[in-house]
Amino acid sequence: MEDLLTNLNLLLKELHIVYQKSLSKANANEQFNVLTTLLTANDEVHLHSRLISSFIDPRAPHKLRDTPLKLFLRVLHSHFHYNLETLEIIPSTSTWTEYKEIDILIIDRILRFAVIIENKIDASDSNHPDEGQIERYYRRIIEEDNIAPDNIEVYYLTRDRHEPSEESVSTSKRYVELPQKVKCISYGNEIKEWLTMLVKEAVNQPYFRETINQYIQLIDVMTNNIDIQERLEIIDLISKNEDMLDSAKFLIDNFNHVKWHTIYDFFLELAESLKIRSYIILEQPSEEIISNIVHGGSKVSKGQSPTITFEKEGLVFEIQGTYYDGLYWGMKYQNNQPSITTIIKEYVKLSERLKDKTDEHWIFWDTFNIPNDDQIDIWNFHHMGTFNLISRQKRQESIKKHLDSIENQTKELFGDDYQLIANHI
Repeated sequence: MEDLLTNLNLLLKELHIVYQKSLSKANANEQFNVLTTLLTANDEVHLHSRLISSFIDPRAPHKLRDTPLKLFLRVLHSHFHYNLETLEIIPSTSTWTEYKEIDILIIDRILRFAVIIENKIDASDSNHPDEGQIERYYRRIIEEDNIAPDNIEVYYLTRDRHEPSEESVSTSKRYVELPQKVKCISYGNEIKEWLTMLVKEAVNQPYFRETINQYIQLIDVMTNNIDIQERLEIIDLISKNEDMLDSAKFLIDNFNHVKWHTIYDFFLELAESLKIRSYIILEQPSEEIISNIVHGGSKVSKGQSPTITFEKEGLVFEIQGTYYDGLYWGMKYQNNQPSITTIIKEYVKLSERLKDKTDEHWIFWDTFNIPNDDQIDIWNFHHMGTFNLISRQKRQESIKKHLDSIENQTKELFGDDYQLIANHI
């Protein structure tokens, strides 16, 4: 075993050298990327959705009229019909506001055709108990914009072309055709193919052309798209001798155990950090739930919801994770103190952010107000925020950010009355 661990350490060191070389090559190609200087690389709303919509907007100042849109529709094999006079791209360069919460909408209300694009980089689907997220968008375009289902196309854009959650397309089961209508596309395939075509059309538009090139570089980084030479170097490294092969297999075979301990330690240390902050732990996830998430396969793990419930000064909080919604938090009903529940609900009614985030179980629930790169999805170790939990130091940093977020958001909800309510309880 000692020899195996020594060889594994050597393998990781040599893989790190390949990784550093890929970073050096990327830095040599482009020292300054204005997109990631101004915005976070994984910001699906403010960076990716807006940038894509501005590229396909014929009224944008790129001076290519509808050429980018035509190329985009060609890559998607779309049957969307439009007239330039009646075409709408939302969001657009004239207004960055989304329409009915849809990330990107291409619509012609006169010809009655629409393209819905749901953009998912790290976030999970935002489903409601009675209606999935994509169902909601689809229904609104049918009912409120009076466009026939046959003339609506739906695309689900992700890093890796994964499918939307089953609940997103079939919670209400109103549209039996919808699951088959949703087409999965990815940044590394369809979007990069479109951008590569578009950069050739922008040969006489140097500023626009360079923006496209920088976006392509960003997508390569975002999708870990290393070049063929680096891929061959990794293969040669792993296969150069039997020790390296054994080490690589050992790491792959044991990575599920690494994931189990990482997730378990996260919740264990989260509970300890809550105690330090004077919270009382009422419930925390069992080893069985963590095991089901890591080892149980999708059918088992989708039904698991690891939960940590804690109380302070009469207020009961809960952090919960679900397969589709990731990690979120909120306040639970307190049956033994109905008057306090009533008081809190009055504050929730005044909150624009929380008005739709309440049900029979939650006084309110909310997402964590932390950067996308720090968000955690315990089912997805490809997400950097989750993978970083392997490091004890980064795990502790993540826990602090999550707990600071709860306390700051709670104070924001109650304003100057926060301590008054705590004292009243």
